[in-house]
Amino acid sequence: MESIKLFLSGTDRLRDMLCSTADGGSKLSRGVREIVAERYPGRAEVEVVFESSRGASSLRQAVEAGPSQLSSSRSDIVVTSVDAEFTATEAASADEYEADMLAAIRSIKSDPGSHIIVLLASTIDPETIVSNYQREESDPNSLRVHRYDLAAMRLSFEEGISVLDVDRIIAEMGAADHVPAFLDYSEAACDAISQEMVRIMDDYAFFDERPLLPQVGRDTK
Repeated sequence: MESIKLFLSGTDRLRDMLCSTADGGSKLSRGVREIVAERYPGRAEVEVVFESSRGASSLRQAVEAGPSQLSSSRSDIVVTSVDAEFTATEAASADEYEADMLAAIRSIKSDPGSHIIVLLASTIDPETIVSNYQREESDPNSLRVHRYDLAAMRLSFEEGISVLDVDRIIAEMGAADHVPAFLDYSEAACDAISQEMVRIMDDYAFFDERPLLPQVGRDTK
């Protein structure tokens, strides 16, 4: 049976989106590990490792300096999330996020040689209704998320990493019923996100007896 190590670097929100309660999540009875076991019995087994991170800057430091679970053992897939940028006391700008992620991505792809998937974030903030951005003293959360999401999508094009479009999934399901608070998603939404993660893994051929599809972007050497 194929063993797939899934390394999650982010906040508890990332764990909630992808992990069952048995794996440390707080919302799902089955997460990515259980979905894979159901869909591909006897073919693949997922091991989930979680390391708390406050965003791209923390991830970059972990892969470049350590010590980190990521730097000490090879993972098949490294997963991060845009939402982690909202945990820092002084949040990085979208440009700073992009620069830190670029450095982290190139380090991870070369050593330990993992595939990388970045979860985008929902732009919905139920507590903020903005009709005119010019009257806002600071950027609303929805606009900040949009900028981070765009930065992650640019990195996907340039470096070949995958992005999981949480904003699209939430929009299709209906944000009013599935985003009770900013960056907080319902159980049903988290289940849909986990299902999409498994689909991406399948696209890379993690469950097939064939070579894995490489992550090749415009700037990949």
